Amino acid sequence: MIQFDYKSSELFLNKKSYKLSSVIGEDNFYFGLFELPHGTLRQAKFISNLPRNYYLNDDLFVSILERESLMNKQIIEASFAVQSPSFTIIPDFLAKEMPDSEISREISAVGYDNRYILTGSSMDRWQSVFYYLEPATLVQQLAAIYTESRISHFNSTLIKRGKSMKGPFLMLHIYDQTLQTVLMDDDQFLQSNDYRFQSSDDVLYYALLNLKNHGLDPGETVVYYTGMVKDDGPLAGLLCKHIRNLELLDNKSLASYSNVFLGKQKSYFFSLECLYHADHQW
Repeated sequence: MIQFDYKSSELFLNKKSYKLSSVIGEDNFYFGLFELPHGTLRQAKFISNLPRNYYLNDDLFVSILERESLMNKQIIEASFAVQSPSFTIIPDFLAKEMPDSEISREISAVGYDNRYILTGSSMDRWQSVFYYLEPATLVQQLAAIYTESRISHFNSTLIKRGKSMKGPFLMLHIYDQTLQTVLMDDDQFLQSNDYRFQSSDDVLYYALLNLKNHGLDPGETVVYYTGMVKDDGPLAGLLCKHIRNLELLDNKSLASYSNVFLGKQKSYFFSLECLYHADHQW
């Protein structure tokens, strides 16, 4: 597993303002601090092996923020993305006819749970609605801590990132032991999924399955991979054997990083940058 904790020594020693971007996984917490107004990444840390659904425990979640100095008044904006399989995308004409209870059951087999809020975001561009289950206690905690905070679902953040890319393409985002996929064909959104995997073979299987579902040829379609995966590692090597047009997706601009990130593989921070730049509009 890839672990990291990078921090600029001058963080919080000056009068700078920062934006916090964080991905909240089921048992991990991943954050970055970007210096405003230019958006230079100054700190990034990945914390794993947390209790499952730790963010539902008010005291535990706040203790993590306190320990990592993420309740500092110099943080004036905060964006959080929940990473989970608890989401669905429904066409507008169906969403208008479906009661919330039915949509909740579509997302999760357990149906409605008062620990979560059913949240919908209109994907006007594709005449659909992105629904996910938002942790109620998390919403309350963040509103109390930060002057300006936003919560979204991580897959919606990836879709927003993909809408400006040329297709057809498949995006593979690897995050700990999870895989998020976004499949698009130019301006046409095709599908997005969240998977749990145990091996590189699992990632290859899900990638080929996504392409097969829409009749796309792995020998022709561009497949981008990014996240916590090494470009010279075994996973990239396996994908390269079966996918002809495989490309690493990251931010090539060194201006986006403070000196502490020199020499680091920039794809590790792709999700934090997606969240930082997300305009929260479809």
